[in-house]
Amino acid sequence: MIPKTTELKVHQAVHEQIQRLLRERDTNVLNIAGESHLQADLGFTSVELVKLISALDANLCVDLLAQNISIADLRSVGDLIQAYQKSLSGLRSSPTNADELLLATRRRAQARRGRRDL
Repeated sequence: MIPKTTELKVHQAVHEQIQRLLRERDTNVLNIAGESHLQADLGFTSVELVKLISALDANLCVDLLAQNISIADLRSVGDLIQAYQKSLSGLRSSPTNADELLLATRRRAQARRGRRDL
């Protein structure tokens, strides 16, 4: 069972990041529902999907792709929300996953700093 606060946090984070990416390309979508397809309905490219997942990983402190979740499986807004909710509920039950997450987050931060230094 996922705590209601976690459900709401994930839902809000996903919608905020989607809106942010849509604003960046000056696209206005009035209704973003769980069944909204990320590519067909919202027009996200594969690069934008990677940006979306990276931003959500940082925001929610999760490394979604390190948990063997394929971007191809994340077709809709609802799929994305479910994947993060499931990931967060799994992390809470295993301290070793939290350690792995911390290391993965640190590696990503170091990689970003390295790219900026170039």
